[in-house]
Amino acid sequence: LMSAVRFVLIQYTGVRLSSLQQILVTQPVGLLLLLPFAVTMELPSLSHAVYGLYVSGNRDEIVSLSWLVAVSMFMALLVNFSNFYMVQVTSGLTLTVIGQVKLMCTVLMGELSFGETVPPGNWAALAICCTGLVIYSRVRADMKEAEKREKEKAALRENE
Repeated sequence: LMSAVRFVLIQYTGVRLSSLQQILVTQPVGLLLLLPFAVTMELPSLSHAVYGLYVSGNRDEIVSLSWLVAVSMFMALLVNFSNFYMVQVTSGLTLTVIGQVKLMCTVLMGELSFGETVPPGNWAALAICCTGLVIYSRVRADMKEAEKREKEKAALRENE
């Protein structure tokens, strides 16, 4: 959703915003859109859990839960910032490729750390993603090398 808001900001207004400005513009919209769902779906279970902690009188757990929520919110902000920055510096395709790499790492870590069983079809899909990643990296490197050679040729022509 926030990618669509960013796209509208760039395409229709012609304004190029920095990553921090994009966060400042899109996050209030995200809050307004997601808050009703969060309140209706999470508030009953969250209030029950917080009330249980309050009744038990265990202030250490309340403080640790508060810190956990604060750290999670900060990490989410950093993820959004890095996504906006990645698109600003490279492209949306690169962000998509990085997302697939993250997914592959998550699947592999789940397999190795927790003994999760991954069906053969999922392994095949993972292999296809890895192959696509290697091909994309190679094509991207070749394009950069070609651009570098073209700039060098243009510089030599100007010097003659």
